[in-house]
Amino acid sequence: KIIEEMQRAQKQDLELYAANKPALTKLAMLKRVVAVMGKYQFAVHFVAFGGCKACASWLKPLPDGTRPNQHLRTEILRMVGRLPITKEALMGCGRKYSLGKVIHGIQNDTEETVENRKLASMLVQQWLRFVLVQPEGEQEEQEPRRIRPPPETAESLAAREAESAKRIHPAIPIIEGRDYVVRPIPKDMPVKRDRVGADTNRGKLGEILKIMSRPNKRAWKPYDISIAGRQVNAI
Repeated sequence: KIIEEMQRAQKQDLELYAANKPALTKLAMLKRVVAVMGKYQFAVHFVAFGGCKACASWLKPLPDGTRPNQHLRTEILRMVGRLPITKEALMGCGRKYSLGKVIHGIQNDTEETVENRKLASMLVQQWLRFVLVQPEGEQEEQEPRRIRPPPETAESLAAREAESAKRIHPAIPIIEGRDYVVRPIPKDMPVKRDRVGADTNRGKLGEILKIMSRPNKRAWKPYDISIAGRQVNAI
């Protein structure tokens, strides 16, 4: 009943808007609609009997492109976030003015308030999971990353103790049963450079740079610093 009244109020507002009269039917009914949508026992039935389509009709732009009242948009967005909306309910809203498209338009509207854009963005991200998540039967089986070791038994423990008694030094711990796979497989290989000869200019310059880069290179110090200042000008 409430959904039929919402659709009737939407039609009345469109008729009043076409006659250049104040369209206040939805605003007068907003408090009652919010009260019904906020009740948990009515939420499932509200979604099942076309509540998403009614909310989309209340949120869609007017014939001239402007959006409905700001308070109305905020309250409807806040209540839609509390409804148990499913993928089937979103698909049953139609194509031209579906609830997903209308809320996506609110999210991308630069003239919309920050609060409403945040609410719309949260709803869009929540509903994207219905589309991106695969059903349980269609999910691809993932390869095990680690092979499970066999269960420990009394015989295996006795064999490990006998091996430990024969060994003089401690054994290096090794993690076994892991197969490391490089993903993605590299397609580019490093370019091999030709070795530069020592008699070329580049080779000679490289040798000089190696000598200059050595630590404590005393031969390249032009002078020694003295506290007394005896060798300040000695170069």
